[in-house]
Amino acid sequence: TFENLYYGIHATASTSEKTITVKNTDFTNNYNGLYTGALSNAWITSNNFQVPAKDVELNSSYGLYLDESTGYHIEDNEFTSLVISQNAGLYVNNSGTDDNLIYNNTFDNLYAASVFQDINRRMTYGGLCMKCNDYSNNVSDITVVIEDLMETPDHGVAMYQGSMAASNDAPAGNTFSDNISHVWDIYNETNSIVYIYHNLQSAVGVKVNPTLTYGAVVTNENLLADYIKESSCPQTLVSGGGGGIMSMMVESGTDADSTSSVLQTITDGGDTDQLNFDVQTAMPGEELETRNMLLEESPNLSDTVMISTIEMETVLPNAMVRDVLVENPQAAKSLQVQEALDMRIDALPDYMRAEINQGLDTLSEKELTESALTRFNQLKSTAFERLHFGYRTNSDQQAYDSIGMIYQMDGTLAKQYRLAMLKLKLGETIAADSVLASIQSAYSLSDKQELERQDYISFVNILKQVDNNGLSPADSTLINGLMTIMQNDNGKPAIYARSLLVSSELIEYQEPLHLPDMSNKQTMAEVDLSTFDGSDMEEESYLYLRPNPAVDYFVVSWMLPESYDRVYLKINTIEGVLISSERITKFKNEHVISTVDWQPGTYIISL
Repeated sequence: TFENLYYGIHATASTSEKTITVKNTDFTNNYNGLYTGALSNAWITSNNFQVPAKDVELNSSYGLYLDESTGYHIEDNEFTSLVISQNAGLYVNNSGTDDNLIYNNTFDNLYAASVFQDINRRMTYGGLCMKCNDYSNNVSDITVVIEDLMETPDHGVAMYQGSMAASNDAPAGNTFSDNISHVWDIYNETNSIVYIYHNLQSAVGVKVNPTLTYGAVVTNENLLADYIKESSCPQTLVSGGGGGIMSMMVESGTDADSTSSVLQTITDGGDTDQLNFDVQTAMPGEELETRNMLLEESPNLSDTVMISTIEMETVLPNAMVRDVLVENPQAAKSLQVQEALDMRIDALPDYMRAEINQGLDTLSEKELTESALTRFNQLKSTAFERLHFGYRTNSDQQAYDSIGMIYQMDGTLAKQYRLAMLKLKLGETIAADSVLASIQSAYSLSDKQELERQDYISFVNILKQVDNNGLSPADSTLINGLMTIMQNDNGKPAIYARSLLVSSELIEYQEPLHLPDMSNKQTMAEVDLSTFDGSDMEEESYLYLRPNPAVDYFVVSWMLPESYDRVYLKINTIEGVLISSERITKFKNEHVISTVDWQPGTYIISL
């Protein structure tokens, strides 16, 4: 039991191979219950966190804070408070792009039950998931915030929370608060979340669908998955390095690899670089060809290609941009695509933006594949973490060999760095140096990643000279080296350097705490075609054609009073022969019409 303390436990790590296990412990009335800094694979299960009201001078009050930590197992913990006062149950700050999980915990009577801050996401198909947690009597249940002004696609949490697979454990499975003081089920300040919940008919007496949301949150019901707590949210506290868990890791890894291959094949026709190049080099006169090329690869266009499409204002008119984005429902959910639309000089009118935003209610083949990939990666990560825990609780050499084996099996760059740190922990300094050196040839590193590798090398060289007592002010050369690595801010080495300086009491560091004002109930503004008020319309009806004369295509634009009921767009030859007649259902719109197969001549277009 830890009671009435500023920190119950404050644990920081200077390498990836230092971690902790905390279970069956009571944290009562501590301003900061349990803090972990830069830890990997911390096992924090079956604890009780009673969080006090926030102290005005101390400016903090939380149960558990995971700071720059990753690979954690957080399950079966209870977070409660006697008084709701700007306090938080759980903070996750910058756990990075790994497939982390907050699983099967309870949160009751808190201001912000769970807070996820800055980078906890990997683009559109991975990162941190919240699954099977039970929320009750909180002001906000899931709160996603940013402090870093340099927002990137990795800010926020995993885009897909749950999947559409026909399995009871596929959806997110969280249950939400439903009390008078409750304001938000999900509050999101950054990149889009696609939240997939269980079949509502099966969820008796619990709220599985988030209806009170702020920001970019899209919800979808998985009709093929019933909410049954035991099968939807099975306990995963059993640990160990058994063959069953190893098989699960291998099988889910194989599923992830095959799904990733499918995703790569369908996205942009299998060659994003080439399609993006074709869009960016399109010339005036190639409008129709470019539009048709993009429609052929729809609905599986990447954000990269959609953004290039939006930016090609000298080639693609608004109607063509709209046509392409409407065929790709992911455009409605991408913060980067929406920002590119906002920056377009020839802005799309509101009704076109509304047509694009209708994609919020649809999941394309690409999105379904991405959500499946997120699920398989999460299963693989969970199996890895359970194996790792089982091996590290046995400190003999065979166990360390097993840890090294699963690092190599994983194959990712991050696990190679952990393998180097493991070798250093075992005193195998030459092997550690060899692993770091081999990364340069084994992986295609960006300039930033190469800088991170160089800082890893510098950090390892410093660690070789630091004894078990840590640093002292007399170690000025080593301290200066650590300060340089920290200030370089190149990934994990900077965090480990900071942790070593903090634990040696050479610098001070305060974990960032950001809570928004939950009283703001204004949701994200979205244009709805069904209620479009026509406020940006001209007073007079019109019919426009451009370009005129036309070569390969023209765009017909019209606006009519809403009182018109039966409207047709007709095209006739000059002799009066009817070529086409199309029923018009929208009183304001633009259509792209191809003239490639038309005979040269004069034509009459009429409404």
